[in-house]
Amino acid sequence: MLVTPFEAGGGISLRDLYRLIDFVLAAEPAGVAALGLAGEATWLSPDERVALSRAILEAVRGVPTIVGCSASTTDECLRFAAAAVESGAAAVMVAPPSQSEWDADLLFEHYIAVDSAIAPVPLMVQDAPDFLGVELGAGFISRLRQVAPNAYLAKPEGLPAAETVAAISEIGGTTVFGGYGGLHAIDVYEAGAVGMIPGCEIPTHHVGVADAYFTGDCERARQRYREILPLLVAEFQGLDHYIVACKLVLMEQGVLSSAYSRAPGRVSQFGEQLLLRHLRAIPGP
Repeated sequence: MLVTPFEAGGGISLRDLYRLIDFVLAAEPAGVAALGLAGEATWLSPDERVALSRAILEAVRGVPTIVGCSASTTDECLRFAAAAVESGAAAVMVAPPSQSEWDADLLFEHYIAVDSAIAPVPLMVQDAPDFLGVELGAGFISRLRQVAPNAYLAKPEGLPAAETVAAISEIGGTTVFGGYGGLHAIDVYEAGAVGMIPGCEIPTHHVGVADAYFTGDCERARQRYREILPLLVAEFQGLDHYIVACKLVLMEQGVLSSAYSRAPGRVSQFGEQLLLRHLRAIPGP
């Protein structure tokens, strides 16, 4: 999941965005994701989101890319989804609006509308109750799966992570990806996830864990996971903290020129020292 790079003054930095994309693609991932929660999508204007999705999809040079199109209204979600599909998105990811007045039936209609509008492009249902305060759950996704032919991808980010992934993996015809910054990678792979959408700060290492696991070298996968785990734990202490932490790690590697975030996360000087210590302790690829 790409972060959204900003200049020190708060504007979007396309120069850093292109450098970030090159950095991620050098790790040869199976795909890229953008404009999700860690991409600060909710802190971007609608026009910025549409422009960014187009810029990203042009820059990834054909690598399959999932574009987050979550929004507070169905009409706005459909606008983002249409722009992403028009520009060549491999899939559209939608989390539920974080509004308590949306009951299950309204949420269901919301997803049905998106599924129909983007056909035949796949719809990825993101269930992130810890971040949004709205939980869909396996029952909702199973019900949706029966009537929404394109909604066969899921990214559950509830806790406990492995149990949540396992429950959704049992839904027929559903392909599940892990999230949570890659923090629970091995557990969710064992629970049935076919892949991971982690952060973009150490892509070579995330790819290395996945490649080792899915080629059958589970001990190597666990070893590589253990090497990056202290950094992941230090980063993922709340979503807003995670966003800034990822940007600081990317700055240290010369990828970003600023760790500016529109989300309200902050990392203290001591916290930054810890992050960089954990980063430097990771063995090379």
